[in-house]
Amino acid sequence: MLQLGFSYMLLTLLVFIGYGLLSHSFRLFIINSPQRLKGMQRSLAGAFVLLSVKLALAER
Repeated sequence: MLQLGFSYMLLTLLVFIGYGLLSHSFRLFIINSPQRLKGMQRSLAGAFVLLSVKLALAER
């Protein structure tokens, strides 16, 4: 049972390391291109606008 717990912890660690490396490479991909960075900023701004409209129109 101890081996199963250890293997689960090790696999979880490896998955999170993979997530970290993937997010770092995605960050570099976005940061290194001003056009992609501006597109990302506009996408996030649009999402916030849509969420604020949804919140404003929500019934209590």
